[in-house]
This record gives sequence, structure tokens and C-alpha cells, in this order.
Amino acid sequence: MLIGDAAHVFPPFGGQGIATGIRDAQALGWRLAIMSRVNMSNETRQRILTGWGQERRHAWKAALMATKLNGSIVNQRSIIGGFFYRVWMRLLWQFKRIARYRTHNAFKDKLIYTHATCPDGFFLGQTGGGRKVAQIWVRKAGQEPKLSDAAFLRCLSHLSLLVLVGDDAHSGLRDEVAAALKESDLQADLLTMDDVSFYQKSGSSSQGAEVGSLDCYHPCTAGQLAGDGITPIKGYRHTSLQDRFGPTTRFILVRPDFFVHSVASDVGGLLENLRKVKEYFS
Repeated sequence: MLIGDAAHVFPPFGGQGIATGIRDAQALGWRLAIMSRVNMSNETRQRILTGWGQERRHAWKAALMATKLNGSIVNQRSIIGGFFYRVWMRLLWQFKRIARYRTHNAFKDKLIYTHATCPDGFFLGQTGGGRKVAQIWVRKAGQEPKLSDAAFLRCLSHLSLLVLVGDDAHSGLRDEVAAALKESDLQADLLTMDDVSFYQKSGSSSQGAEVGSLDCYHPCTAGQLAGDGITPIKGYRHTSLQDRFGPTTRFILVRPDFFVHSVASDVGGLLENLRKVKEYFS
């Protein structure tokens, strides 16, 4: 297995070389951890590594496109062309709506896996899997804000289950999730109730209050973060996480690299997705 510069070399435009190498290692590490703990056939082990290779090659191509774009800007040889490019860009940034739009698109994750490019990848494209979960600041009542990646991922070699809580949530939701995990018969080295997080969506009428026995995280707005002495990145939106999913999405099964495995709108769909996970690793 080759990772980092042994597998790909990029020109130094945008730091894609080291970033892609780190992602290679991250994507391989959690797979190896699962393979070392879960009983599976040699054919399954080979499929897991093949899927890793397919996903990383797709990611390398996306990084290469970004590098080529950055390089074409940096290596602008025409003095006149370069002058007009800079003037044009400065003019565009005078318009706040255009600036916000460009910033939003710049920070939006454009890497999406599909079964056409990664047929052995570990995700369910037909249910909305294959894209990354947006990172935002979240908090629980009485606690300091923390980035959602750190809040929702508690074991670097386990899957995570994120439950979106809206106005229709009820106190028995936790018991329903626990029952689905038990019925799926998923090995504890893949997912347990300790890996489940409840997230109260922005805009819910019960925002800021707990729903029954559910101990929910809440999104932090830029204004709230400022009150805690935190300055988020430019273009930060506290609704970015939920905006990537449909209004009926309730359960998001997330891999250790924060790519979505699958989503579901009800417990029945969640159970089916959990069974697909078991099949993949069996």
C-alpha cells in the first residue's frame, strides 16, 4: 500500500500534497483498525482495501483539479491579463452578496464519492452517502462550544450515528435507536450507543431546551461564539450541517473520516442501513 508522496505528487499550489497524504493515512487507519478487530473473510479484507484505493484515487483527482486551478492563477504570465484579473476580482468583492456566495462555494466540500467512481467504497450512495458532514461549532447546555467533529466522533475506529432532533422528536427516540442497534446485531467494535449523538436542529421551536431524556447538542451561531471569545472562519453558517440533508433526514451514519455512510428518515431505514454495514464487513 502506498500513501502520501509515494502515491501522488502535487505542485506546491494550495498545499494539496501534504493534505492529501494525511487523508490517505486517516482513511486507511480506521479501516485497518476495524479489520484487526472484526472477524471477516480474506475476500472482505481485499474488498475493503480496494474500496479505500478507489476512494483515494477519486480524491487525488479532485485535489489535482484544485492544484491546476491555483497554479493557473499563480503562473499568470501575461502582465495585462494578470492586471485585469486582479482588478476584476477586487471589483467583484465590493459586492457583499457576491463575496458571500464565493466564500460559501470556496468552503463547500466538493469531494463526493459515487458508486460509478468507487464501486467498492464504504457508503450507500442511493441513500445519500458518499459526501462529508459539514463541521460547525456545537455545545450542550452548560458546556463550552466545541467543533462538531470532536463532539460527535468519540472513537477513531468506530462509526458514529448522528440523530437530528426536530419539533417532532420524542423522549422514546433513544430507546428506538438502541432497539435498532440490537436488532441489527452489529458488532460492538463497529458501533454502540456510546457512539450515538443527538443534535437539535437550528430553527426548532424547542431550541435550547432538552427533548425528554435526550441530551442534545445545539448549533452555535457566530454571535454566540463571539460571546465565548471564539472567531469562526469567514462565511461560517451554523446551519451548514443540517443544510446538507433533506428536511426529513433524521439518522446520519458517519464514518471515522466524517464521510456519510448513509442517511435515513425513520427507524426502519436506519435498521436497513445498519444491516448493510454488517453485510459489508461480514
